[in-house]
Amino acid sequence: MLGFVVVALYMLGIKAAPHSASHGSAGQTQLIRRTLHRKRIQGAVEREKRDQNRGGGGGGGRGTEREREREGGKERNREGERKEIRTGEGERKRGTERGERERERERERGREREELRGGREGEKRLEQGGEGGKERNREEREKVREGKRREGGERGTEREREKRLEQREERREVQRGGRERERERGGKERKLRGREGGRREKRLEQGRREEGGKRGTERERERLREGGNERTERKKGGKRNREERGGRERD
Repeated sequence: MLGFVVVALYMLGIKAAPHSASHGSAGQTQLIRRTLHRKRIQGAVEREKRDQNRGGGGGGGRGTEREREREGGKERNREGERKEIRTGEGERKRGTERGERERERERERGREREELRGGREGEKRLEQGGEGGKERNREEREKVREGKRREGGERGTEREREKRLEQREERREVQRGGRERERERGGKERKLRGREGGRREKRLEQGRREEGGKRGTERERERLREGGNERTERKKGGKRNREERGGRERD
């Protein structure tokens, strides 16, 4: 009997222990979960408040002094004048005397840069249709381009001018050599300049062969005229026949 009671108590103890332990641990887990959830919600709420204070997101409050310095929120000038307003995205809107002064300084710097760049009379400004009437700008641009084209123009550097003159001299030399070669070849008439130089040469020879051709030399034309030519005779004959028949119908 005593043994039975001991066994029963032992069994109860085994059954109770894991149950109570598991119950306790489950409660603890739940507690941790709740705490985490609450903290997460609190964090989100705080973040939202901060966003509103910063001036970004949904707008809202002005935030603390430190936050405004750190986040670049809207600044307010104590004197009541308008100042540079830095929005949440960091855009800058200038609407003050200071902004105007800065813009003027920037323009001055730009002018100096242009002068240093070799006195290109504000070409860039003209290209963008800068200050002054558009018509005047167009004329200026044309002048600038014209100046550049003409032998390196006034604005072209010395080196560029020299290069152009050298190229021109080389071209003259080439042309001179070509003419001399033509003279040596027996007074060929000068070929017209163009892409089809070779084809023109063939046509010259062909022209010499038939009727002395337009491009054939005078001497060859004379020779052919004296010797006669079947084709020309045929053509003349056909013409005469038509005239005799009194009509202009075709043979």
